[in-house]
Amino acid sequence: HQRMVTGARNIVVHGNQHILRQSADSGSAPVAKLDPGVIAHLLECNDTWCRIDVQNGASDVKGWLARSEIWGLLPGEVVK
Repeated sequence: HQRMVTGARNIVVHGNQHILRQSADSGSAPVAKLDPGVIAHLLECNDTWCRIDVQNGASDVKGWLARSEIWGLLPGEVVK
């Protein structure tokens, strides 16, 4: 049953609508607006920001979202 298990991590956007940013900075250019409940693939995380990949129809949108806007991480968890 190893086919059913994967190392890929997913997160859920929670709270209000949030802005996905081009880089890990609140002043960075917006890439997309994410509604609460959006499920995304987690690529990496540091202390305050996480890089995620969101499926948007036929394309993927990658960007950075503040850790506080994400559900699915342990406190202080770093993902590389």
